[in-house]
Amino acid sequence: MTKIAIVSPKTLEPYALLMKGGFLWDSSHGSLSIQVSLFTHDPNQEILTFSIETADKLDEFDGIIYQLHGSHLEIPVVFQKELINVNKPRVILIHRPEEVLERSKRGESPYPDISKLSEFLAQFSAVVLLGECHLKAYGEHHPKCVCIPHGFYNLNVIPESEKDIQRVCIVGAVTSFSDMRWISDLFKMHEKYMEKRQETGEGRIVFYASGSFKPFKPIGSEIEMDELKTLKKKAEREEMPVIFFTAQELQDKFSSGTEFNDAPSFKEWIFTASGEGRKVVVVEGFPASEEFKEIQLESLDFNVQLYRELLLDFKPKIEYSGSLHSAPHLNLPVVFYSPSAVDVKKEGMEILKVKFDPPFPQLSSFPALDPKELFFPNEFYPDFEPVLKEIQRLQRERGEYNEKLRRQHEKAQSLGFQFVAYSYIKLFKELKSDK
Repeated sequence: MTKIAIVSPKTLEPYALLMKGGFLWDSSHGSLSIQVSLFTHDPNQEILTFSIETADKLDEFDGIIYQLHGSHLEIPVVFQKELINVNKPRVILIHRPEEVLERSKRGESPYPDISKLSEFLAQFSAVVLLGECHLKAYGEHHPKCVCIPHGFYNLNVIPESEKDIQRVCIVGAVTSFSDMRWISDLFKMHEKYMEKRQETGEGRIVFYASGSFKPFKPIGSEIEMDELKTLKKKAEREEMPVIFFTAQELQDKFSSGTEFNDAPSFKEWIFTASGEGRKVVVVEGFPASEEFKEIQLESLDFNVQLYRELLLDFKPKIEYSGSLHSAPHLNLPVVFYSPSAVDVKKEGMEILKVKFDPPFPQLSSFPALDPKELFFPNEFYPDFEPVLKEIQRLQRERGEYNEKLRRQHEKAQSLGFQFVAYSYIKLFKELKSDK
């Protein structure tokens, strides 16, 4: 039996669970017998206590995967010497390679200084990245750097028929909004859409933001930006194109069976509730009902994942988010064009790219960012007109849209978490033979 351990911070527990599912599938369908154990740090536990207790258990495993996120919300586990001093094949999976390098360059504790990054990484048998764009950069610090793609999931949520985006088209995201994803991007898109709609009279699009909304502080600023709180206050003071719901409210309407009962009827209902697209729909929280979760996923036609890098004045971010890899056969992704966007395009994603590479202003140029205002200065937003034109073109060309979804689905089937698990098993075999 091959025994694999996955050691993670709490922020990466969902990904560890997806990986475990891939390993167990491979075990039940293949010739290998695999046992997977997860060791996840609870933020309420002292990190040193977790490290010592976990290290005592790791000697029994054939391979160990240590996860490093790179997020400022993470309590990293990989910097605990007690935890990684194990004489077994062990790899470090770095989810946000650009962010980790930037924190090392800044000398942010507990990250190693950039001058000592090679020494830190040498403690691992290999470095694993989710895309190819940073392989060269990390190859300067470790001789064994490999790419294992993120993996697609929620592949079982399949519409009963081709999606009809001509009647109603939903553009937005079901995700976590904070420093990495701005709700204000959707409002800027909606603003541009309404301008063009008044000119052309064309449009049956609803902009939809659902999930969690967390405050954040720009680097070097003590001002906390709380987009949801600001949006609600602005809506109280002045006319704002927005309508608010909680996830529980929508779930109750679904449960009653009188408002909507599937994705097509939900889209019709939300179109009417939004004033036929004149208002952005903002939904707080995630539904508890699995059935309604699937309806939300299926209703989303264009998945807006505009990643920004907090550490680099909100330039487009190197990111391989789970939100981008969930149910890829249900919507087309809208992303900033960046090196990681090139990587996910290679995975088979039919991306709609938003070009955004102006001479970025430094955030220090705006020391008086007003927490009462929803938007940053205009320089921090791209021109959304080209991508909106493409969305509306695909809305008219329903057949082409559905063909793109079919191709995405076909590719995703071969790059699920079974493929991820197989790739790690192959890597551990290589590491064992290299000894």
